[in-house]
Amino acid sequence: MSIAMRILSLSVVQTDGITEMLASFVNTIDQLGAAIELKCDDYPKLPDCPSRYVPLCGTNGKDYLNPCYLCRHNKKTREDVAILHEGFCTCQDMKIN
Repeated sequence: MSIAMRILSLSVVQTDGITEMLASFVNTIDQLGAAIELKCDDYPKLPDCPSRYVPLCGTNGKDYLNPCYLCRHNKKTREDVAILHEGFCTCQDMKIN
């Protein structure tokens, strides 16, 4: 099930206006999700990461300071967390897993 479908299944739709707004939001997430790629090869000095502030939300519903910190997390835990979207995670993002 795609991330967008998970978010859609968690949402309660009450009116046509909200339905349209939600459909637009889901389409935007699908487009952004496809465009954001995590490139851990860009950080050869792991676990050292730059302190550049570019917050993002991982597919595990957790916030990371920048992509390097997410790569560091994946290397340390041997997980395969991807970028869900730029910016901080929302309550909806935390319910995905």
